[in-house]
Amino acid sequence: VINLENVATAQPVTILFPTSADYTPGYNGILRVGIAFSMWLACAVFQYLIYIIFYQRFIEDKIINFIDLCSVSNISIFILSDKHYGYYIHGRSPNGISDVNLKDMLINLERESSATIGKRGLEVGSDDQFFI
Repeated sequence: VINLENVATAQPVTILFPTSADYTPGYNGILRVGIAFSMWLACAVFQYLIYIIFYQRFIEDKIINFIDLCSVSNISIFILSDKHYGYYIHGRSPNGISDVNLKDMLINLERESSATIGKRGLEVGSDDQFFI
């Protein structure tokens, strides 16, 4: 579509738009894999940047907000949506207590953002708070 297939040829000079009179050697398999990988990587980076820049700032994720609420309020939740299937939200506060005034809560959140206390996750050093 964008003529990157000519970059995958084994020639020292890359011509993106060759004419019919130009000699075009055969395609190199390793170069084709490299171009495909770089295109997939570029798409993944683009999606990640859109998620970070746009989605997290302007569209709120209600599930993540609920998980953060459970962690700040020091509440763990076990939800069975089926007989043998469910969700577990580990809402352990890294501060140990959650019954504090607003000033202490802001201090605790600041300590958590500066990584001077432990992480919220179930396992040591992990931020994973929910398991399916």
